[in-house]
Amino acid sequence: MPSKKSTTLNTNSIKNSIKNSIKNSINTNNSNNTNNYTVSPIIIIISLIIIIPIYILIIVSLTNIEKLSNCDCSKLPYKDYIKEWFTFKIFYLLILFIIFISSNFDSWNTFITYYTPFYIINIIISITTYIMLIKLFLYLREIRKNCNCAYGNKEAFLYWFWLIYFSIIITLIGLSILIILSLLIITNIYK
Repeated sequence: MPSKKSTTLNTNSIKNSIKNSIKNSINTNNSNNTNNYTVSPIIIIISLIIIIPIYILIIVSLTNIEKLSNCDCSKLPYKDYIKEWFTFKIFYLLILFIIFISSNFDSWNTFITYYTPFYIINIIISITTYIMLIKLFLYLREIRKNCNCAYGNKEAFLYWFWLIYFSIIITLIGLSILIILSLLIITNIYK
């Protein structure tokens, strides 16, 4: 059975280890926080290569559903403004990409710096995009359940793609909350 002194020593060493690792991560983040945010241009290019065709697929799918004259699914309220939003979003992404390329990706730092108009606009556009993705998912779910005339391979792909996407996002948010809570609990226990 360990003595009280060795248990206290082990507890103190664990406590100091946790405090030091948290302090080091905070100091590392603060020392690098000189408004010099960098993201690899490769990541930006790959993101655009993946997301723009998916947005185009959304627009094509919704346009095809609207053309179906004998299908009542084109009148469902879930799809209001989705096609227009993703058309805007494609142009927005292409304009940003042209700006980034023309500035040799130096403008990226200005774009993502906190409390600038570009940053605030980007947050608003991101929130609106997530709202539109949720509306799209609800629309796809509705036509999957109740409308065979409009649910084809493109719609099935989009439905499962966004289902997996939202599942991953929700899982990551849940894991982040668990990690933050566990760190808060651990630091409070060893105060």
